[in-house]
Amino acid sequence: MSGSRYVAWTFARRGRLVGVRIQPGGAIVTGASLSGVRLRAKGYKAGAAEKYLVGEHGLVVAAGDQLRVDLQIASGKRRIVAEADVDWTT
Repeated sequence: MSGSRYVAWTFARRGRLVGVRIQPGGAIVTGASLSGVRLRAKGYKAGAAEKYLVGEHGLVVAAGDQLRVDLQIASGKRRIVAEADVDWTT
């Protein structure tokens, strides 16, 4: 693996983050932070990022919070597709 990138989401209002999907599966999630608070530093394959980032009960986010996910990826041009699912009704 060589090279690193990050993906980030900024939330417009308060809600509960219930899912995160990151492709390609070859990426490694090396760390994540929510509004500057580090969640964990252990590496996970991108395909396992949802459970790692949001846990079983979701992660509460406030308006203006930013979730930043740092990735390490193999060299070459790999497109990263990342999505976040938020339950705004909480």
